[in-house]
Amino acid sequence: MDKDEIFAKKLQEEEEKELELLQLKRLHEESDSLELALKLQAEDYLRTKENNNADLVDFDPSNPNPDLHKLFLAFNQQYFWGQLSRVEVRWSKKMTLCAGLCEYQSGGYICIRMSEPLLKFRPQSDMIETLLHEMIHAYLFVTHNIQDRSGHGPEFHKHMHRINAAAGTNITVYHNFHDEVNYYKTHVWKCNGPCQHKPPYYGIVKRSMNRKPQKADSWFETHQETCGGTFIKVSEPPKKEEEHSEKKERKGKKSKRKIENEISKDNVILDEKDPSKKARSILDYFESSTVKQGSDINIPIQIFDDETEKYCGNITINNKASSFKTSTVQCPICGDNSIEADEINEHIDLCIQIE
Repeated sequence: MDKDEIFAKKLQEEEEKELELLQLKRLHEESDSLELALKLQAEDYLRTKENNNADLVDFDPSNPNPDLHKLFLAFNQQYFWGQLSRVEVRWSKKMTLCAGLCEYQSGGYICIRMSEPLLKFRPQSDMIETLLHEMIHAYLFVTHNIQDRSGHGPEFHKHMHRINAAAGTNITVYHNFHDEVNYYKTHVWKCNGPCQHKPPYYGIVKRSMNRKPQKADSWFETHQETCGGTFIKVSEPPKKEEEHSEKKERKGKKSKRKIENEISKDNVILDEKDPSKKARSILDYFESSTVKQGSDINIPIQIFDDETEKYCGNITINNKASSFKTSTVQCPICGDNSIEADEINEHIDLCIQIE
């Protein structure tokens, strides 16, 4: 090997060493940059967490009485971008067939009702997941992003999976607690016809409200054709104390008089002493020919505390005569969101019977 070849080989080795050193230097720099980026990211995460602490709620699973309104306010900011500020949320002592309902009314009013009788038996996680379920319905309604009629279509699933991933919850399409629902079905009827010997129901109908099986039930006509028996009541909840009933009756009469007095100020005929001038109900008032379609109507209502019977104040409902409608809710079983609020219990009864 001559001198030129030796010199060329030496230069090549030096270049390879320099290149190797340069690569090592770059690796160190990239490593330092990555470490710095991770450090800054961790600091930013901690800073964000500290800033949000004021809006977060301590979800203690052992707490039997979580604050529903605090949870709602926190979830609204955390998962719904503050879009539900005009949505009302409240407990309901009368809902015994489903854990939660999102109620829609004309004029944009939205109310989430949570079943106190059903959820008081359940852990806090069930209450949280039921609340989030109904808040998704409210959010889709507020943002006019309802692209399906079932109520639990792709848009609902998108937000359900998003919140489950972020919060570690297990929100599902349904939240029916069958054991608790059955606990409140204390009104029981049994058929005296042939169907009392046939499974799966053996002629027994259980309901949470005192509503005897009748023609309004979708299955009643078929039952009459195939069985023909009569439903006889065999069980009901214990009667309330007579004193409590009298108190409730007095309270009802008192409230009725106050409301009638307020309505009388708007020229509704309310003279009980004169038989020719019979009192008219609010619905009669709206259906009366004296109220023109599309005209503004103000209804003054007095508010009383259910527990103490103390006067709390007045509110005035303003609405168009043509748009006076009952509120609608969604059935948690079949998904129909056009059920009138005062008919939801009967509707759910029918859905459960069909299932």
